[in-house]
Amino acid sequence: MEIAAISTPTSAVPSRDVAETAVRDIPAAAIRDIPAATLRVAAAAVREIPAAGVRDAADPLDARVLIGVDIGCLVVTAALAVVVLLGAEGTARLMLALAFTSVVPGWALVRRLGLAGTATGAAMAVPTSLAICAGASVVMVWIHAWQPLTLFVALAAVSAGVIGWMLRIQIAGLTRATPILGR
Repeated sequence: MEIAAISTPTSAVPSRDVAETAVRDIPAAAIRDIPAATLRVAAAAVREIPAAGVRDAADPLDARVLIGVDIGCLVVTAALAVVVLLGAEGTARLMLALAFTSVVPGWALVRRLGLAGTATGAAMAVPTSLAICAGASVVMVWIHAWQPLTLFVALAAVSAGVIGWMLRIQIAGLTRATPILGR
């Protein structure tokens, strides 16, 4: 008995759903005629092919990317500090505050722990940052000392210090690794 070709999605990596649907579409009599070894190989191929995004997420990030994110975090922190000191209100302050609380404290911690070397580790900056800000806010509310500007100043100072320190180490490592011209 001949088995009809199975259509696959446009992705080069088949998903488990596609394999299960394909197996369900084959008549039971036809499956009995297929050797068991062939079915095991086909099932293993579907399960063991990692998606391209998974492979890329484990690759190390370039040092220039890490330096760029460090500088970006310092710029966001400085811009928010200036906007707060000037007493400005509006969309710009809201967007800067959102960017700061979503990335900067978490990036400082993830970077300091050495986890920012891959895309997966760098992505951990967002939930880490949100957890730090939420945790600090909850503690301030519990102790009846809710001062959001004080919290911002503390988080900004610690984050900027850690990021600046890690940036200095990263740049020093790059300059040592570069051969001196003329030698």
